[in-house]
Amino acid sequence: MRILLIQAPLGRSEPVVYPLGLAFLAGALRAHDVVVFDPNLPDSNTGKLRDIIAQHQPELIGFSLRNIDSQMLRDLHFYLPPFQELVRDVRRSATAASLVVGGAGFSLFPEEVMARTPELDLGVRLEGEKTFAALAGGQAAASLPGIYYRKNGRVTANPPGPFQDFSELPDPDWNTVNVAPYAGQRGAVGIQTKRGCHLKCAYCTYPLLNGRQIRRRDPAVVVDEIEYLVRERGVRHFTFVDSMLNIPEDHAWRILELLHQRRLPAKWSGWFHERPLTEEMVKLALAAGCDEFQFSPDAYNDRALAALHKEATTADIDKVIALLERMPGMRASFNFFINPPHNDLRTTLRLLKLFVRAKTQWRDRISGFVLASPRVEPDTAIYARAVREGVVDAALPLLPESVEGLKRLFYYNRGTAYVEYAFRAYIRAWKLRQRLRRGGSVA
Repeated sequence: MRILLIQAPLGRSEPVVYPLGLAFLAGALRAHDVVVFDPNLPDSNTGKLRDIIAQHQPELIGFSLRNIDSQMLRDLHFYLPPFQELVRDVRRSATAASLVVGGAGFSLFPEEVMARTPELDLGVRLEGEKTFAALAGGQAAASLPGIYYRKNGRVTANPPGPFQDFSELPDPDWNTVNVAPYAGQRGAVGIQTKRGCHLKCAYCTYPLLNGRQIRRRDPAVVVDEIEYLVRERGVRHFTFVDSMLNIPEDHAWRILELLHQRRLPAKWSGWFHERPLTEEMVKLALAAGCDEFQFSPDAYNDRALAALHKEATTADIDKVIALLERMPGMRASFNFFINPPHNDLRTTLRLLKLFVRAKTQWRDRISGFVLASPRVEPDTAIYARAVREGVVDAALPLLPESVEGLKRLFYYNRGTAYVEYAFRAYIRAWKLRQRLRRGGSVA
């Protein structure tokens, strides 16, 4: 079968990201004639896509909708409208093809995306390798798990099947989904060492999207893949896309040991959990090429951490800070919520003091220090809390129609609402400063 796979458009200028999900999908479709298109690359446009459709004549077209919005109040962007525009354009050019959508963004809002994008024929919720391969093999959509299809003018859904072990999943197809346009950019190429997350962070959708049971890839397979990308495809920087690289610890240790042994000419970044991180693991990670340890502590208050269901304490965060201060070569980034549950003035001042300290004392050690608010998403504890506390109206759709609607879908602690107001004023001032720097209008 002739198949076209398309990465969803960003709708604005952003650093490009290698479509890893499509690479895994292409790995499951090796028996077919597959072409991949990423509209976010500099030389890509709708004209080029129309030419590809005219030449390839795809029978099945798959879209990967990875993100719904930026989830950042200070830089709020809605990815759904440009995706819908692209789907409409593809439908006009490929009238006979079946259009299928999948990806994390779709899996969070499957009914809404199908209802608002009538040009789509099918949707694949959660992991799509097996289901999409079955569709390509001619199996009836209505018989497949996790599929969304239209019947008598209405969207109908089948419940998803069980998550698969990695031994049953294909390796990514790094050839069909060309690495070259992404190889020279920092963090553009992702490496997946596992799927699933047993952590229970109140705002996070990873357990919903990947399951709570951790499914590991063989460390030797992972490092062989990295070596191939570095030595054969010119990748000089990559990022581990796992929710937490160092959970489980033994799996991470083996990957780091193998990376260290290979001594590859490449650097990398990854997300680390504070509690299991030790000085020994930091040393090994540095020796294996890590140039950025990414952390998302989210709160600097034990009551807030407990309310966010974080399996960490302020002591764990302080331990990481101490490691950063004494470990030569260690660089880190931190994500915090400015006004989480159980926030108070003392906690806010303590966090701002840490922010100033990072910006002034650790400038060469800090690659990022983000202060944000949690985006409320389906089936999360923070959504239940936001509704209970009156921060979010239960009648509000969690997939709004516009950016204005998105602004009302962020959690903040009403007891310290003045912190949120000050933060939003800071965001407005920051945006004004950015416009002035670019010479834009302040109107």
